Amino acid sequence: MNACPLHTRHRPALPGRRRLLTAAALALLGMPAMGRAAVGVGPVVPAVAAPALPLRRHDGAARTLAAQLRGAVTAVQLMFT
Repeated sequence: MNACPLHTRHRPALPGRRRLLTAAALALLGMPAMGRAAVGVGPVVPAVAAPALPLRRHDGAARTLAAQLRGAVTAVQLMFT
């Protein structure tokens, strides 16, 4: 009872070989851009002193960035500034 003409049938859900290769090539083309985004990450050589940037700590205390970094491990998020 399935009288559906051939030209109206749907393609299978799984991608064909050509689509898979195209997707892989496009993904590989984007990889060099991701590698460039990481340039400059890591230790600063030679070491540069932290600026006297004013900070507001999580507990409300006001300090400078240089004072906060002195003598302790510190995580600083400069997002939304």
